Amino acid sequence: MKLVSKVLATTFTNLEPDKEYSFKIRASNIVGTSPWSNDYVVKTAIAPPDATSISITSNQNREQYLTWNLAPRAESYEIDCNGTQITIDSGNTNGYNNQNLIPNKTYNYKIRAVNSSGKSPWSNVVSERTTTNPPEPVKGLTYELVDDLVKITWNKDSESDKYELKIGRRDKDHNIDWFDSIELTENQYEKNI
Repeated sequence: MKLVSKVLATTFTNLEPDKEYSFKIRASNIVGTSPWSNDYVVKTAIAPPDATSISITSNQNREQYLTWNLAPRAESYEIDCNGTQITIDSGNTNGYNNQNLIPNKTYNYKIRAVNSSGKSPWSNVVSERTTTNPPEPVKGLTYELVDDLVKITWNKDSESDKYELKIGRRDKDHNIDWFDSIELTENQYEKNI
């Protein structure tokens, strides 16, 4: 006589995540029913984290500060910045300061929450261009006075989109009385005095 062991299996579906379930089993035949087996306790895995959203709350010429909503069940976060991944190792952190950026460049961000069961979908994408550096002081300032016409010129700066020109009179004690301020988009100015 040969004893053959058959392994029987069953599958339970639609179990809730992060819950404990108990199982036991007994056998029966035409003669009777066996006692119940020991209880087996199984805990289902936690669900993947929920999605979150991201925003840029501060933008300067070399850094951008990001914030997001904390995602339930998150153990960490992954930020994608222009194809480069940044990992935030805490599920309780909801801000990141991205530093040493290139001025006047657009940065695109998206975020997802991560835990041991998986990853949330990527968030919305937010984009922001870093500001430019403040312009250097104006260089090459010259003036030409012909009769009662003064013509002032200076070197155009690629970082500047406008200029402010102040006009004043000096008294005999060399004190200046600033009486006019003009905003210009070109690198020259003419005025009859």
